[in-house]
Amino acid sequence: MAMARGFIHYLVVAVILAIMLPNGARVSAHVRRGFIVGLAAVVLIEGSDVIWWGYAWGWKLWGAGYHLLVFVIGALVLSKFLPQDPDLVV
Repeated sequence: MAMARGFIHYLVVAVILAIMLPNGARVSAHVRRGFIVGLAAVVLIEGSDVIWWGYAWGWKLWGAGYHLLVFVIGALVLSKFLPQDPDLVV
């Protein structure tokens, strides 16, 4: 059963990336990319802990919120130092 839930988990991560990358919100390209990467990482890492190690959802949701916030704040800080043209950032 864990293998099936793990496969579904990875499928959800792929769907999140496929949906969000072409349809980003109207914010800075750097912050949007930081949010997307952060969301994918949070779903992948925190979701894996719930599926594979059996951690409680409530505990992992607090950690997920914190880690997503770290990615967004990091993207905001880095956007001050990165080029403003998103085509220059690969």
